[in-house]
Amino acid sequence: DAFVPIAIAIAITKNGKAIEFIPESFTLVDAKGNAVPAAGYEELTHGYDKIGFDRSLIRMRPIVVGSYVAELRPIAASFYPPPDSGTRTARVELASFTWFADTFYFPRPPAGLGGVLTLKVAIPGVDPVEVRFVATAEELAGR
Repeated sequence: DAFVPIAIAIAITKNGKAIEFIPESFTLVDAKGNAVPAAGYEELTHGYDKIGFDRSLIRMRPIVVGSYVAELRPIAASFYPPPDSGTRTARVELASFTWFADTFYFPRPPAGLGGVLTLKVAIPGVDPVEVRFVATAEELAGR
């Protein structure tokens, strides 16, 4: 497919100032260093018809967070709701001891999804947080 759904959970586990997240905060980097920003909602809804299907898969196999996160206050987020089914979240602001989880969409990177991928999360005032991961063929197929 032209777009790649990636489930993301972010938690603030200590005191400090609130941090705002918007889709533009997220970038996916493929194994060859090609970076693609998170898809725009209009771009996604006009070029991808599987948002509802993706959400049902993620409900069946939700992202797993540790107990230290599950005990924090969850903040609702829906950056990419299926068209005509709910209100879209434009931004999430996490204060101390809160967390959110949602699925973000990225255009398929030029080098594909093989090898080590990096999710970069921009946070104002500090270097981006980078999370590296590998997706297996089964995970990519939703199995």
